[in-house]
Amino acid sequence: MIKVREFRKYIREIEREVEHQLKSQTGCCGVTLPQCHALMELDDMGPVGIIDLAKRLRLDTSTLSRTVDSLVREGFVERNVNPENRRFVIVNLTDRGQAKADEINGACDRFYHDLLDGFPESHSVILETVKRLSELLSSRKDGICCERPGGKF
Repeated sequence: MIKVREFRKYIREIEREVEHQLKSQTGCCGVTLPQCHALMELDDMGPVGIIDLAKRLRLDTSTLSRTVDSLVREGFVERNVNPENRRFVIVNLTDRGQAKADEINGACDRFYHDLLDGFPESHSVILETVKRLSELLSSRKDGICCERPGGKF
């Protein structure tokens, strides 16, 4: 039998700890958490449109635009007009932004490498399990709704 409440408890604990680790790791790298997420996705995706990056980060474009603005001011990201459709903007990492992404990746890689060393199981099994959990969570379009009886909140 699946122990759903126990599973949820551990997911909450993981969420809190990962958020804490991200804040401390990105803070020492001189960027905010939203900036870090944008830098990591740009490092992963390469040059991309704002709309596609917003979808990947699950943000509305106006929220992401403010984060991108701050990254442009810091010299980490550049905006370019999409040559195929001049109404759309492509964002990508500058050399300075790539260096910052590499710095963050290095710090996080060391942390998670040490964490994975604490598992006696094969790292590939852990990776596949976490990947599958991520895929299942990402594929869910329905959210949790605490609806009261009778359909009213």
